[in-house]
Amino acid sequence: MSNLVFDGSLPAKRTICFPNLKILTMKRVTFSDDYSIQQLLSAPPLLEKLELHNCSWGDLKAVTISAPKLQYLSIREYVSIREYERRRSSNGDVCEVMVIYGKELVPQMPMFNNLMDLEFIGMSIDIHCATLLVLLQKFPCLKTLKFSEGIGAKSDGILNPVPPCFLSQLKCIKIDKYGGYDYELSAVKILLDNAIVLDEIVITCVLQRTQSCKKSFINS
Repeated sequence: MSNLVFDGSLPAKRTICFPNLKILTMKRVTFSDDYSIQQLLSAPPLLEKLELHNCSWGDLKAVTISAPKLQYLSIREYVSIREYERRRSSNGDVCEVMVIYGKELVPQMPMFNNLMDLEFIGMSIDIHCATLLVLLQKFPCLKTLKFSEGIGAKSDGILNPVPPCFLSQLKCIKIDKYGGYDYELSAVKILLDNAIVLDEIVITCVLQRTQSCKKSFINS
């Protein structure tokens, strides 16, 4: 068996073994103990794609995923307020991860020490958002940070806390759907002031406001 879907329940057996499994999807599954989830997430040596959608984690404090061939991981919680997608390329291999988290779940996320490229999708990002700043603490080695739906900030100022990658690793910031508004310009200034090793910032303007956007940014 190479493709398996659990919808609503797990098998009653205490021993779960699928040595040839490559795709695993779990929807609305309740994990009653550490043993069942760790058996599923650590046993398949050939697992390439893992999706966990609207599962109930009970009293679990941590989850370890041991899958050396994993290429895609998606974790979705429908109480979410934040969505991010990351792609990592290493020696030609690409691993895609999409995680949708509720605010209260972000501090429980693991560290992604090898992640180098991070993209925010789905909504414009408030640079001063406390959840964002906590989230960025989980990616200490980021080289590229992209805001696909734009950014904003209510005022200028430093980030508190400043993400570790801003101080030593972050080389490129990409911002799409920039309209040239004051709140967007404030966000750009904050990024430039705090990303102290930045080499490049790439801003893509909204078509209708391209000229005013360029003037606003250059004058500032």
